Amino acid sequence: MNHVISYSKTGSVDVLEYKEAPIPSAGPHQVLVKNAYAGVNYVDTYFREGLYEAALPSVLGIEGAGVVESLGEEVTDFKVGDRVVYMTMGGSYAQYTAAYTLFMAKIPDEVSFETACASLVQGLTAYMLITHSYNVQKDDWVVVYAAAGGVGSFMCQMLKHRGAHVIAVTSTEEKGQMAVNYGAECSCRYDKLAETVREKTNGKGVRAVFDSIGKDTLDLSLDILALEGRFVSFGNASGPIDNFSLNRLQRRCLKVTRPGLLHFFEDHESFANAAQALFDEITNNGVKVSIFKEYPMSEAKQAHLDIQSRKTTGKLLLKC
Repeated sequence: MNHVISYSKTGSVDVLEYKEAPIPSAGPHQVLVKNAYAGVNYVDTYFREGLYEAALPSVLGIEGAGVVESLGEEVTDFKVGDRVVYMTMGGSYAQYTAAYTLFMAKIPDEVSFETACASLVQGLTAYMLITHSYNVQKDDWVVVYAAAGGVGSFMCQMLKHRGAHVIAVTSTEEKGQMAVNYGAECSCRYDKLAETVREKTNGKGVRAVFDSIGKDTLDLSLDILALEGRFVSFGNASGPIDNFSLNRLQRRCLKVTRPGLLHFFEDHESFANAAQALFDEITNNGVKVSIFKEYPMSEAKQAHLDIQSRKTTGKLLLKC
């Protein structure tokens, strides 16, 4: 038996269906994973709502962790019984997933299924953003939006370890204190950000803004950057950014990037190395993985409602 969360049209959480489906077979370069957990990510709501396209009907989910049940052809890096965590372009909201090994890594013995699944997408996103989208240096001042959320909590911890100064932006004082506990230098609400940046940087601005909000924060993000500052846009929580003139970047020689996590990796080795670096952050550098709640897979609708409410802190997991 293979229970899944699928959708045949886009829209609200009401389009999600908890149903039985055949157990898939592993094709070439794939393994069949019996999932222990599937991660719930904000991007899942983009697919459900149609902001990101997927062939319908489709099973949701881009992240899972479990045990390898069988191997497809041309698989050499994994064996039956391996504990693995993986990323996929859909299909992890299921008890069984046929997943490509390109974006798969073995879970170290000292890391649990829960920790591996809760850290993969959000932890790797944080790690790649601060090392590749903008390579944050010691003593850099940077801004992190939604700093108490899944990606934000990882970023605050990793940036603290690197000696950077984080201005955490959150929607409530309670979340702000959580971000400070994760390692942020200070926190503020969105309406106080410009003032806070001026005070903390002596009017120079920040080296980078890590913006997961999108449309509503574009102007603010560009306004608080220092000379040659980097605007890193990696989410659309308020909607996609409207077209804007590149001339806005000219006065302070600003730089803009819109990374996509999977596009950082050109082969399995590069993905496995990044995953190992993430697990090292957790096991050696004391990065804590915050899990907000575990839901039965049948309660995926509630998980989506919760993550879109912006009231969650840390990771949401579906128990498969």
